[in-house]
Amino acid sequence: MQVLTNAFNTLYSGLGELERRTGQLFDYIDNSYNIFRKEYESLKEKYEGIRTDFDEAYAAAENFCEKAEKAYAGVRNIYLRGKAFVGGMFSRIKNIFCNDKKNDNNTSNNKNNKNDFSQKNSRQKTNNQSRKKSTLDDVVKDCKHENKNTGKKHMDYSVRIAELYNHGYNTREIIREANTRGYKGINNYNDVTDRVAEGLSHGLAYTRKCYNNAIATRLGAKDKIIQNYLSGKTYKEIKQNLKKNTNGMNISDSSILRIMHEYENKAGRKVVGKRNGKGRRNDKLFK
Repeated sequence: MQVLTNAFNTLYSGLGELERRTGQLFDYIDNSYNIFRKEYESLKEKYEGIRTDFDEAYAAAENFCEKAEKAYAGVRNIYLRGKAFVGGMFSRIKNIFCNDKKNDNNTSNNKNNKNDFSQKNSRQKTNNQSRKKSTLDDVVKDCKHENKNTGKKHMDYSVRIAELYNHGYNTREIIREANTRGYKGINNYNDVTDRVAEGLSHGLAYTRKCYNNAIATRLGAKDKIIQNYLSGKTYKEIKQNLKKNTNGMNISDSSILRIMHEYENKAGRKVVGKRNGKGRRNDKLFK
């Protein structure tokens, strides 16, 4: 038995040393892990603090932007209403002066024509009765009434829809924006083009580069393109007239020809290339 014990001690004389070094290694690993854990926890606390501060700052900035946007929308709405009110009032005042001028002309004619005095006098009374409302006070009252009842629902909404269209919004985006803002009656493409045309008729400029046939038709500009073409106007003159009639809409030569070919199909007669005058030179380029 002693022999076996001596042999075991001889073979594994370094076992104790190995066990000691192994213990030291595990102690080193454990200490390193504890240090790493403390550093990690410290960094995590700092990160959480920074993240909280950032979230609060971001929320405050977002809230400020929302308030600024609402304030801008309110100011713009007031501006548009005031613009419509003043424009409508001056338009009506202009009509009053035009009517007064016509009345003065009628009066002078009555004085010159003594034989028909009684008949013209009765016509003058009828005209005066039909124009009883054409006074400055009535004009102001009508403008206020119109601005209150129809301006907000139609003019303001139409101008806003036209602005969205000018900024490149498609039909789906405009409908979604209209529903979000509570604009009623904006459900399809025809509704959008109707409101855009109405916004342009209230003085808003058309800033898109492309020609829109639906909007031009609603403004009566398409019929004027056909009339200008048939009267022999050049393509340049047709484009200039279209800009005036639509507050800035452009059209290409090919689009003008497409409109005229549609007219040919409806009218049953050939007009492209058959014109006289300056416009004939343009037609030869597109045969």
